[in-house]
Amino acid sequence: MPIARLNIATKKAFSRQIRGYTDSEKTAHDRVCEIIAECNIKEILRFDLGQNPNGCAPEVAEKLQYLSEQNDAHLILKNYPGPEISNLRDKLANMHGISPDQLLFSAGTEQMIGLIARSILEEKDSILVNRPSFFVFENVSNKMGAHILHLDLNVDSGFNWTEQTLERFKVMQKQYIPKIIWIANPNNPTGQAIADDILEEILRFTANYPTLVVIDEAYGEYLDPPNGFKSISQIVPNQRNLLVLRTFSKAYGLASIRLGYAITSDENLSAAIRLHSNAYPVSELSIMLANFALNHMDYLEQTRQETIRCRKQFLEWTKSIPKLEVINSDCSILMLKHKHYDSITLRRLLEKLGIFTSSIPGSDEIAKSFIRISLGRERENRILYEQLRCI
Repeated sequence: MPIARLNIATKKAFSRQIRGYTDSEKTAHDRVCEIIAECNIKEILRFDLGQNPNGCAPEVAEKLQYLSEQNDAHLILKNYPGPEISNLRDKLANMHGISPDQLLFSAGTEQMIGLIARSILEEKDSILVNRPSFFVFENVSNKMGAHILHLDLNVDSGFNWTEQTLERFKVMQKQYIPKIIWIANPNNPTGQAIADDILEEILRFTANYPTLVVIDEAYGEYLDPPNGFKSISQIVPNQRNLLVLRTFSKAYGLASIRLGYAITSDENLSAAIRLHSNAYPVSELSIMLANFALNHMDYLEQTRQETIRCRKQFLEWTKSIPKLEVINSDCSILMLKHKHYDSITLRRLLEKLGIFTSSIPGSDEIAKSFIRISLGRERENRILYEQLRCI
């Protein structure tokens, strides 16, 4: 299609697009094939994908196997979503302590982020996002022609939201009155959780502004207590300027089913998102497997404990590498930098050893210095540590 046919916002988005943590799927696959051929690599280790290295609960895998072996399996696949989605809605509402009407489903949270931007943003609107953060926030906002405001997190404070960060946020909120504030909690790519009192103050301060606060809890299950949720969604009924996102892609180990959800008490916002959404945004099979996963919440606790163990172990190992700086985290992702190599060089050196890691989106000093890793299983983490020690 000739570019002249594209609208202004799309043309701008092409030029302002933020590169993600990984290359596009085709490019990433091609790069893996190149490395295998060029370096005679026998094993590729993917630390660039934010997913559960142990996969989904065994019971969910068994359910999928059982369904595939049934004589009427072909009839399951022909169905549009039916009653199963009501069951899923009721289960999640009960777990979050909200009304089922406050839930919206999408094919992963990335799709929901796009729907939110399409529902709210117009050209020349402003959005505010801390930096570094999830690159999709900026990309979808750019597509709508919005102006991006960056609230920089400080490496000296471990990229945490501090009282000083909060004060700088308030100044920017007063001055620019952004349409949307995008926040990931835990933050991606840093992995840190934001303190509850800071989040509550953000919501209190913005309550009298025409600003929507979107809090993406994609890695939220790593913070949850056993058999429950530790989510800002628990105050949704009293916060009409808040929308919370969650997904089955991370701790649940179900990225392939592409299922995320949003929670909001704003009926007008819900109606707007539904207007832009597909009639059937998620498949019947995805809904069935998500329903089954919620019956085995003990697996999330196992995932949390294993992640904590592997993270502590990796941090302890890397203390013996003085040329390496590793930022502590509250979930399964970590940022690190090498004192002798920039981020591009470090990633390429690791790639030649069969180890793929993530870049930090942007062009600032943080992006030039740090890379992101998503922890794997103990054996894989050990290999990464040994290679980092030798570089």
